Amino acid sequence: KLVTECLAQRGHCVVAAVDGLDALRKFRARSEQIVLMVLDVEMPHMDGPECLRQIRRLKPEVFVLMATGSTPSDEALPMHLDDRTHLLRKPFAVDDLSAAVSDLLEPPLVA
Repeated sequence: KLVTECLAQRGHCVVAAVDGLDALRKFRARSEQIVLMVLDVEMPHMDGPECLRQIRRLKPEVFVLMATGSTPSDEALPMHLDDRTHLLRKPFAVDDLSAAVSDLLEPPLVA
C-alpha cells in the first residue's frame, strides 16, 4: 500500500495487485498501458521471479523493479537482472523507491 501511495503521489498511474497471480492477471488485461512493474521476490500464489518470467513472455520490454528483504548475493537470486530489471533491497526509503523508478524510466544519456 505504501508503494502504491508513494508512486501515485509522484504522478504515476498505479494498478495495485494483492499477489503474484493477481499481478499477472492485471498485467494481461492492461499490458499495452503498463511500462513498469514493482514486484516482490516473495509473493503469495506466484513468486516474483515466476511472475517476471510470465510477464517477459508477454511483453519483454517492460521495466521491472524487484524488491527483496533477503540479502543473498545478486548471483543467488533466481532471476536475471539487467537494464530493464533492477533490484531494490528492503527496507527502503520512499526516496530510494522514487530514484529506482526514475533510473528505470529515465536512464541517463550516454555521450
